[in-house]
Amino acid sequence: MFNKKIYILLLLIVSICTISTVSAVDNVTDALTVDDAASDDVVTVFIDDSSNVTDDTNKETKEDVASEDTLAATENDPSVAVVESDEVLSAKKTPASMYTVKFTKDVYQFSAVNGAVIEFNINPCKNTNYNAFNLYVCIFKLDSKNNLVSEVSESETVTNNGKDRNSVTYTYTINPKEIKPGKYAIYVANDDSEGTFMDAARLEVKKPSVTIKAFKFVKRGGTTVKLKATVTSQGKKLTGGYVVFRISGKNYKVKVKNGVATKYMKVKQNKKYVYAARYIANTFYKASKKVTSYAMIRGRIATKILVKPQTVYRGDTSNKAFYAKIVTASGKYVKGGVLKVVGIGEKENVNGKVKLYRNGFDWNYVTKKGNDYYYKKSVTKYIKLIYTPSNKNYKSSVKYLKYTVRYKCPIIVSLYPFIKCGKTYSHAHGSERYHVI
Repeated sequence: MFNKKIYILLLLIVSICTISTVSAVDNVTDALTVDDAASDDVVTVFIDDSSNVTDDTNKETKEDVASEDTLAATENDPSVAVVESDEVLSAKKTPASMYTVKFTKDVYQFSAVNGAVIEFNINPCKNTNYNAFNLYVCIFKLDSKNNLVSEVSESETVTNNGKDRNSVTYTYTINPKEIKPGKYAIYVANDDSEGTFMDAARLEVKKPSVTIKAFKFVKRGGTTVKLKATVTSQGKKLTGGYVVFRISGKNYKVKVKNGVATKYMKVKQNKKYVYAARYIANTFYKASKKVTSYAMIRGRIATKILVKPQTVYRGDTSNKAFYAKIVTASGKYVKGGVLKVVGIGEKENVNGKVKLYRNGFDWNYVTKKGNDYYYKKSVTKYIKLIYTPSNKNYKSSVKYLKYTVRYKCPIIVSLYPFIKCGKTYSHAHGSERYHVI
């Protein structure tokens, strides 16, 4: 089959000369036929039927005339016409000289991704004895000088055995996976012993452009950033190919999946990192333009605990409430997390305020000597508060709560109504003496 294709291409070069030569020979043959016919007629007119002399020339002439008369009668008289069946007619391949094939374009341009549909018009033969044709369609690679290099598509046969003798348009679909971007020749030839060339066109397969978009990434805390780019072509997501990310002087090659390329990487500092992204050209797609964006890790937001110093009297059991506020440097409340009061317990931070309760701890007592009790007038301690946020964007914080307990005598002096002594200075109750120092 390959030799036939080469022969077809050679015929493309000499077809015009051949057709001209055949046409001239046909004209000469017609002229000779007319002269011969005239000569035969003259001989026939002067033949004596009663003569015993046999004239071979006259005999042949009579037979030819009889044959022509019979053909004429057959064509003009349907009653004696010999009509072949449809099956016989459809089985006859139409000679290339009896019909024409023409591509609808001289040059077809299409994307290497989408493929193309090539159309060509066929003007079938009007001769009643032919009603079928077989065509071969082939594609060849062209070099920079439009010379044939190699076959890239197997020959495909287009067959018509129908009864419609009107002009028809046939389509030839090119699968984008079969041919790569470049220039090609597509030709159609008749399936006769010579593989007669019918028509040719040129194909230009181009790579589609690619659009890429890079995204910014901002995060508080941590050491990992994400580089992300989306890749599309002709409005559709690409799968396959590679995007190259360049950051901090290094390149990272990432495969594209469902239109997205993503790269996670660790960084050493909390700062803004500018990065570039570009889709690499391949067999079917062009390279994209370079786009830039940035990835940044910010330091976690500092928090602080706001709480007022608390003063309470020894023995106070009122459980009076006070609040510790969790805020940022700008004063914005920080929600979530827990506040731990060291030595006492934890309290949940719901809306930036943590409710605490104060009591009169027995911090004032010093010692006892006989019936003498010694107390400090006031004792101040610092209670450690630790805030742990639930949001990783925030830092934890620590606060020392100033807590003062003043002395007040807790001795009950009356049951009804219930009354405590409440004195804050040295005094005595019977034989017991209370000293405030």
